[in-house]
Amino acid sequence: MDNYSLKIQGFDSNSSLSLSKVVFDSFTVLNFIEKSDTEIILKKDFFSEDYKVPNVCRYRLVKTDGEYNLLPNEAKKIYSSAFNDIKIDDEFLEENKLPVIILILESPHKDEYDYTPNLTPKAPAQGVTGTQICEKFEKIINNHLDELELKDTEYRILIINPIPYQTSLYHCHHNTLKNSYKDIRDFVWKTLWEDGGYKSEFNKLIKKINPDIIINACTKDLKINIDEILNIIGVERKYHINHPANWAYTNGNCNLEVK
Repeated sequence: MDNYSLKIQGFDSNSSLSLSKVVFDSFTVLNFIEKSDTEIILKKDFFSEDYKVPNVCRYRLVKTDGEYNLLPNEAKKIYSSAFNDIKIDDEFLEENKLPVIILILESPHKDEYDYTPNLTPKAPAQGVTGTQICEKFEKIINNHLDELELKDTEYRILIINPIPYQTSLYHCHHNTLKNSYKDIRDFVWKTLWEDGGYKSEFNKLIKKINPDIIINACTKDLKINIDEILNIIGVERKYHINHPANWAYTNGNCNLEVK
């Protein structure tokens, strides 16, 4: 049995994830980790403001002739994003007078950062995830008008990561989210959620935005954590859907479940 482990600096020393030797050896980018013969310690610097991916407003959803059309924002305010994103901050929340639909993911991964010369956050849902939202979200909405019961002619579409950091640690090992690397993502995500204050931060953010509808597209094993907070807040109009990275296999015919 392999005796390798991953821990996060600043958290309970008993909180660790067992790693195989293959996975342990794949951690080769050392600027955010301390690596001994058997243990990797992820430095808390990895979760500083410098590496936080902002939550954004990406689209307007506008009703025309009985159907909704997904339209980009008029201008791009986050230069590094592939989309016309507006950062969700106090200024945005004060100025936005339209009703809101939130699409919840879980955390940024590979495509949400630049890597040269330094790790630099861009925006949420870039790459395949962003493309699938752009191509399929409108169809999903129109396929589920009865369930959604949309009452307004225009909405803002917000994209939120409850944990705004790269919990997959792709930067450190450059592997895809499969098998043990998915376990790494879940371990880091849950540690920050439970012990890093992000459960509380997410609670505060949702209350501040006060959305009309929430669509929980968090990955399967983490959905329950989001549901717990939404139930505590008392969000009435909430739904489940698969993560957008999987929408490519359904041609937009995704099942949207009322929760």
